Amino acid sequence: MKKSTQGMELSVAILMDDLASAKEISDAIRNLGIFSHHYQSLDEFWATTSIELPDLLFLDVTKMSQGNILFKNHSRVLDGSLSYVIFSKDSTKVLLQSTLSMKPYAYLHKDVTLSSQVEGIVLKKQNDLKNQKELTEFESRIQRLQARSQRMILERSQAEEFKAQFEFIKSFCIDVEKSLKGQNFINSLATKLETWNVINSFGMYELSQDGQKLVSQLVSSKKYHPFPSLWLGQANLNGIEKFAQDMALQVSLDLFETNPQMIRISGGNTNPDMLLFLELNQEGAHSISWDLFEFMINSSFRQIKISTESAKFHSPILSTWEGLDYLDKLSSANSSEQETRVIAINMLPVCELVKKRVNNKFYWTSFYNELLNQLTDLLQKKSKISMMGPWNVLVYVQKENLEMEYNVLQMILKSIQLWRYFEDDSQILKEEVYPSLRLIPLSSANYLRAFSSDFENAINYVADDLKLRKGSSNPRLQI
Repeated sequence: MKKSTQGMELSVAILMDDLASAKEISDAIRNLGIFSHHYQSLDEFWATTSIELPDLLFLDVTKMSQGNILFKNHSRVLDGSLSYVIFSKDSTKVLLQSTLSMKPYAYLHKDVTLSSQVEGIVLKKQNDLKNQKELTEFESRIQRLQARSQRMILERSQAEEFKAQFEFIKSFCIDVEKSLKGQNFINSLATKLETWNVINSFGMYELSQDGQKLVSQLVSSKKYHPFPSLWLGQANLNGIEKFAQDMALQVSLDLFETNPQMIRISGGNTNPDMLLFLELNQEGAHSISWDLFEFMINSSFRQIKISTESAKFHSPILSTWEGLDYLDKLSSANSSEQETRVIAINMLPVCELVKKRVNNKFYWTSFYNELLNQLTDLLQKKSKISMMGPWNVLVYVQKENLEMEYNVLQMILKSIQLWRYFEDDSQILKEEVYPSLRLIPLSSANYLRAFSSDFENAINYVADDLKLRKGSSNPRLQI
């Protein structure tokens, strides 16, 4: 097999007994730069084709059969994959009748134009093979282009879907950040999750103040599923560790009807600060990228923590002595800040509750940090705060904002869950014990009188309570 003059590789075989005719056909093929294989028996050719099938066969009409072997029954003849040319001469042309049911590539008759006929047939076959090769290449190229087009369409569709999800989740996180006014991160997140139709129900875990157990906050939401507290057996000081995550996941599996999606929310610790479990419908389970949601909600949570920490350094919080001086400054007749009003947050109910729980540690730092974070977040820029020990927090607001600020302060105080700040929250009844609000006169002396009165009332309340306990066989249930 050699390359032809047209650059196409072509394998040719000759099957005939007439050596003179075979030589003349072979010479004509050789003139085109092609060498042919010569066979004299049908069974020899039959055996060879199982190894390699020629592109073109010159077949003597006298070789149509050999014993019980029929050429027309060859599998490659039946499926049309073998191109063959039937050769005849005057003495054998009568045998052509047996080929009427066959589909040869061409017929070849021996005469003075035999060489020209052979060259024409070979050149035609070369051209056919060339066209077939080009057609195959075109089809392959079309298939590649179609596959690339489909891939590009799919990638574009996936990109559009990702973009839509990204924009939705981005908007979701922005809304969570915006709705932080007057509530903590968990309540703000729960408010948004309540409105998401792909979520059937959800629950959350966070670490207790000492890191010894996982607790679930009280959240006002129809979809929210409160979880039982989990004692961990050891303090988790750098976020919720892996074993604690596994415990929380097992609880969620027991409480939800379907396997929940766990979202780890971290504010910078190695381990997550809280765990969010989502029970999803079919759409939510298959159409939302929860890895993207986890990444973006973590980003929002960290941003909120950074803003909160920054607010601690820039918030207008006055010391006790500065607060007393500022009250006197406000009471001055020549003061330019006489349009300021002072709201006192009375923390005595909290102090009394803590005093009754001597053996149950109260985390003052966490309690006041969260309270002050909410206050500094909602106050106007001109407003100030002063800490008056553990008993009072004074809030200085503009007169025109008094009613609005007073209502917001009430909402914040009503949202306080005191049991979260006790080491053993199981000993604290979930009763409504909240700080109270009152307006106070503008002077340090008037404030101290009002405070003394409140403090004396609290002392008298405790004394009466002790008398009642001593004189009654059924002690009153403690808060």
